[in-house]
Amino acid sequence: MRIRTRVPAVLVAGLLAAVAVHAADGPQAAVHACLLAAGLVAGELLVLRLEDGTGVPLSYAPLIAIAVGFEPDAALVIVCGAQLVAWLLRVDGRSVAQRGLTFVQRLAVGAAAVGAARATWNLLDRRETLAAVLVTIGATIAAAMIVDEIARRAQRLRSATTARGLRAWSALGATGALMALGYRGVDGDGRSGLWSLALFAIPLVAAWYSFERLAAVSRTHRQTLRALSMATELAGFVSDGHGERVAVLCERIAGELGLVPSEIDDLVAAAYLHHLGVVTIDEVMPLDAALPIISGGQAGPVGPGPESVAIVATVTSAMLADIPALAAAGAIVGGQPLPSRRPGDATGEHRLTSQVLKVASDFDDLASGERSGAAFALEALYSSPGYVYDRRVLEALERVVASAD
Repeated sequence: MRIRTRVPAVLVAGLLAAVAVHAADGPQAAVHACLLAAGLVAGELLVLRLEDGTGVPLSYAPLIAIAVGFEPDAALVIVCGAQLVAWLLRVDGRSVAQRGLTFVQRLAVGAAAVGAARATWNLLDRRETLAAVLVTIGATIAAAMIVDEIARRAQRLRSATTARGLRAWSALGATGALMALGYRGVDGDGRSGLWSLALFAIPLVAAWYSFERLAAVSRTHRQTLRALSMATELAGFVSDGHGERVAVLCERIAGELGLVPSEIDDLVAAAYLHHLGVVTIDEVMPLDAALPIISGGQAGPVGPGPESVAIVATVTSAMLADIPALAAAGAIVGGQPLPSRRPGDATGEHRLTSQVLKVASDFDDLASGERSGAAFALEALYSSPGYVYDRRVLEALERVVASAD
């Protein structure tokens, strides 16, 4: 069942459950709990998509209202019940283990939000002033964000503190604060109940739509880079899939090294395009001399000399330098032939990223794109003179390879 049918089905089911509880003369709090749980489940199915394809769910906004507006035991029951239903509905191609980790993550975020709301309110002597309520809401949002970030790092996912991630949390935090304030009011005044949740869900859905469009643009950008990298593959200069494999390796190694998201994005673009200049290399040298530069050889401990590799890197870097969006990637490619250490070499901000690209590309060449060749490739890289590769990058590569086994 697609999202466009699952979300309305969840909301209708919640409405029917609320009607049934009301018809059975159940307490108003139980009616509200049914509707809020439905909103929480629907929010789990809609996420604000981040750069790495993961996302921050819309459910974090109503979670703030639940944590602030209900007693802790009731809030935890709503969160646990909603997350269990969401786990059953979250059929998106991931393994059972991955879905289980997401389930645990959401429960941890929910427990943190509920605990922070209650602890803060108690510290403020349960005062029902506007300042006290706002502080409680702020502490609840902060706790949810911190625990979510810890869970992401534990799962080796990209941090949600990127520019897009912070925008996502700004939207969720602001909307959650408005929902919580509207649902509970201040000292009995200004309470609009469930209407506040329905009202503020409108801009939240608009934010979701905007993030989906942004994610689509990002996917198109990466697909374009992948298509450009295929030019050298189809021409026989590199093995099939070399650009994609190097891009994935670079992204993972950069994550191990803790590079900032903007550097990772530039590094991925450089990985896809680092051999692109070879398609015009006949302007610099004969084509039959250019072909061995990449095909059947490596730019590392074996293969053609560094002069040939430098020519390809220089031409590619010059091509990308004329494109503002790819200029930083071009600088990374330009630094690829440089060794890790040599007096007089440039030591700018792209130096480490250039080393990541160098290590990832040479590793893939040596391994021939096969997992069975990973051990040989690692040994060959480690056996190179110490000034060729940055030891930190090699160790990060080793961790990435080990985690893939």
